[in-house]
Amino acid sequence: MPRATLPAFLKNAMTLEVMITSHTEDGLWEHIKNLYKFFEDHKDAYKSALSQSQDYYFSDENIYAKYTDKKKLKRRIFDFYEVIGSGQVENYGKCIGFYADLLLFNRAFKWDEDVEKQEKYWEMVNEYEPWSAFMRITEEDIKKLEESHYWKRVQEIEEATKKWEDENAELVDHQKNHFSKSRWDEVLERDKARKNTDEQDFYLVRNWKIMPSNCCFCDEENKKAEEKKRKEQEWIALQENVVEVKQDLKSVKNDVGEIKADVKEIKEQLKKMENKPAIEHYCEECKYKTTSSGNWDYHINYDVEHKRKLKLKMWYCKECEVQSRTQLEYENHLGTSKHKNKVEGNVEFVCEKCDYKTLLRQHWNQHCSTKKHKELNP
Repeated sequence: MPRATLPAFLKNAMTLEVMITSHTEDGLWEHIKNLYKFFEDHKDAYKSALSQSQDYYFSDENIYAKYTDKKKLKRRIFDFYEVIGSGQVENYGKCIGFYADLLLFNRAFKWDEDVEKQEKYWEMVNEYEPWSAFMRITEEDIKKLEESHYWKRVQEIEEATKKWEDENAELVDHQKNHFSKSRWDEVLERDKARKNTDEQDFYLVRNWKIMPSNCCFCDEENKKAEEKKRKEQEWIALQENVVEVKQDLKSVKNDVGEIKADVKEIKEQLKKMENKPAIEHYCEECKYKTTSSGNWDYHINYDVEHKRKLKLKMWYCKECEVQSRTQLEYENHLGTSKHKNKVEGNVEFVCEKCDYKTLLRQHWNQHCSTKKHKELNP
């Protein structure tokens, strides 16, 4: 059975991806429901973006506050499409076109009276209209506020300019009627060459003939020019200093490279030394051993216990197996008969002239002091 012909005005639908003639009423209903779901997914994001813009424009600071020159002050007429970005323009258009098509299709099919579809239809209407009203009213408020910010800033700039002109009337009059020295030089040069001389310049040259030389404003301008030139020269000198510093830095880097090479070589030598078999130092007196030359040097020259043991060794009598604690005690021991007997053993003292023999040194000493011995051994 052939499909019923759809009204011609349905061709004005905004959101169909295919030709309207290829759809039935049920197909269009499904299409509208899909658009409604799309609207539900995106409406809060657009509402939030507009609310943030509203907060920005309704802040205490004028959005044009940074402008101080009326010539540079340009209006920024609010456009919500700029806020959401070009990537969202098509999606936002779908949200707006959804409701227009809903009303268009309802005109043809009376969905608001259909028992099966009227509940969903009114749900769509009641959901869209408050959102649409909020978006429209908020955008209008932002545009009005933006316009008020603009004209308020224009008025502030004009008032500030008028105040400055009133406070600097002499300078304003000078700027209107007097050229700077550089401007006079330019005018006279052009008049002299008779090239590209406009009427105003020619009139000034013809009537003034000479340049004014005692203008305080021109003097101030010259001072500013000299100051500017001085700063430029300082900047050039600073750049030259920077070049010198860079060269010095390059030299330092080269020195650092050489030092690193030396350090590397030293590390390699140390590594080779570490691989050599260690020399072990051993102290028999202290039973101390080490492979470090530094530790061994400290032990031999500075260790208190080592020095004490060496001294005790010097004051030890091996023959008598007696340990003295001081040098004096050791010397006294060496003078004892016990030590002498141990050292000298069975040595026989003989006096041939006296025909005298003894094994004891003490007796020998006594014999040597006798009168007989002295007489025979004058």
